[in-house]
Amino acid sequence: MKALLVFILFYSSQIICQNLYWDTYQQVNIGSYRNIQVKNNGSIYLLTDFGIYKSIDKGKTWNGFILGNIGSFSLYDDKNIILSKNDGQGNCTITLLREDADTLIQESEHFVSKGNNSSVTVSKYFINNGGIYAVANYRLEAKYGYLFSNILFKNKQDTLWQKINYPEYYIYSLFVKDKDTLIVANNNSTSNSTAFGWFPQINYSFDGGTNWAHYYGLSYNNHGLKTTFSSVLITDKNTFIYSEYPLWDIDEYIYTKGIYRTDDYRKTNFEFDPKTDNAMGWDAYLVGTSIVKLLMNDAQSKFYALTRDSVFISTTDGKSWINRNNDQYISEAIDFAVDSNGIIYIISSDSIYISKFDLTGFENNNDNLSTGYELFQNYPNPFNPTTIINYTLKESGLVQLQLYNVLGQKVMDLVNTYQDAGRHSIVLNGTSLSSGIYFCKMQSNRFSATKKILLLK
Repeated sequence: MKALLVFILFYSSQIICQNLYWDTYQQVNIGSYRNIQVKNNGSIYLLTDFGIYKSIDKGKTWNGFILGNIGSFSLYDDKNIILSKNDGQGNCTITLLREDADTLIQESEHFVSKGNNSSVTVSKYFINNGGIYAVANYRLEAKYGYLFSNILFKNKQDTLWQKINYPEYYIYSLFVKDKDTLIVANNNSTSNSTAFGWFPQINYSFDGGTNWAHYYGLSYNNHGLKTTFSSVLITDKNTFIYSEYPLWDIDEYIYTKGIYRTDDYRKTNFEFDPKTDNAMGWDAYLVGTSIVKLLMNDAQSKFYALTRDSVFISTTDGKSWINRNNDQYISEAIDFAVDSNGIIYIISSDSIYISKFDLTGFENNNDNLSTGYELFQNYPNPFNPTTIINYTLKESGLVQLQLYNVLGQKVMDLVNTYQDAGRHSIVLNGTSLSSGIYFCKMQSNRFSATKKILLLK
């Protein structure tokens, strides 16, 4: 083992916004933010262009924890951290470090060779029951062609990494339920194409990587070059949830965005529905919303979805999703983390948004959210071109949600259907509308409410 003294430089963050639910911090001297992770004790680890920075006071101050050209990292547990570094020659190393006060103890180091390729990087890790899974991405050419992945695995006490048998398609997302069950979202290609998206599909192995197959129907959703899978996960109830994120954010691809859910991950054969451009047997949520990342809190059975300007929480095994920005403006979010207490940490390239408490904790004390009719203010507002409108129904019935201009003319029907009691959400796409003030009117049974919204292009 090799001991490394942590080089500490302290940086103070500037708090740029506060409200009842969130604090927003900005630190301009530590590079562009790339990834954030949090330990159970509340310590925050932030990967930037300059290295990994650590805060032990909820983002108020930061120290240069591990500086250098770090490709990716993950918290193995509350004492260990795993990271990859590039050597400048196209190769990289995977290092497992143990944190002991101001000293890092190197537990192991593994060299990953580029072989006959131009480069190799480790893009992501997954920790499961003490096992470490690493996704290594290889490029044959310096810029685009022949991009593929391998999955590496080791237990903490192992000296060597093992290569898991895998078809080598480029991996967008990896989820490991147990040592036998691996789920991979990939591009279904090792082609020398300059296209970014290829034809994404989701593969599974139920025997530890010996054999692989794909979820039939999902790869035929005709999204093709339009989308990537941002996350895949399996809940403790065996529910399978995945999310999509478009490669090109234009109106034509609105249905390549959202969250999709089915009750049992072990069902692998689905029929394709050409009417919806999706596989039958999957429920769709937040359709039209680009999902950056999904997270799961096993201990509290909560699920979190990050979009570029919002965070949604589900406490119903993914069957409903509620916006929890609570009037906090979030701009161009790229990553987030949730600690064991339900505190949410969101980053853009230069800002950190930290919730002041578990944002699901006040639901039972808010009658409007659970027992009454309510039309909530859209978020974001002003917006361009999309915004989210949440509302709740005390009783089931016909719901009409309509958009009017300042002259009182109806310009759009957003909802006109029978809906069950409970919480509902819809995405308003204003691409075809002109800038200006609009009014969103909701009617259901004897309830009526109107909210003013502002479209700025």
